[in-house]
Amino acid sequence: MYLDPSAVVEPGTVLGLAAVLDADSAVTAVCPLLKDEDGTGCPQVYKLPDSSALAAACESASGTLVLASVDLSLELAPVEYASRSALMVRKDFIRGMNYFDERYGHAWADLELAWQIQNAAKKEVLATRLAAVWHTPEPLETGTTTVADRYEGAAGYLGKHYGFMAGLGFRITAILKALFGFRFGLLSGLLSGQKIDGTQSSL
Repeated sequence: MYLDPSAVVEPGTVLGLAAVLDADSAVTAVCPLLKDEDGTGCPQVYKLPDSSALAAACESASGTLVLASVDLSLELAPVEYASRSALMVRKDFIRGMNYFDERYGHAWADLELAWQIQNAAKKEVLATRLAAVWHTPEPLETGTTTVADRYEGAAGYLGKHYGFMAGLGFRITAILKALFGFRFGLLSGLLSGQKIDGTQSSL
């Protein structure tokens, strides 16, 4: 169970998520419906992105993609990519993909998981009757290390799944943007391959 510090699951949610996995072996990951503190649904689900969508997300303040629409009338709504803000995944699947690739720091490891699930012809679903409350964190200043980490992870993802040149082209474009934008801190981070430590531990 991946759970962001800003998400608080409601009573019964964890057992409910486990029951969804128990009921259908094709479901590899399931997330609850995230709700604002006023009870409004704010699901953090996305489409698998292309390079332009990833580039926009790397530069955005939140570092996230544009949200995908989801049919909340369904008890189990299929999704392509759910964030790790609140996500239960089969441990055997995580172990089978050898946990997360070291090319990821803080950003895009959940995107890698979503791609692996799609590639294995398995399912990721949103359990709309189960909920977690999302307490929007205070906005933090986006430093160069954070942005460099996003770009490095995105380049690694593209290179891994769409070919070496796709990842290299993405990285070169980011470097040129930083150079001509006089963002020398970001440029240094991109050239050095700087990323936020993504060390994982198994619980």
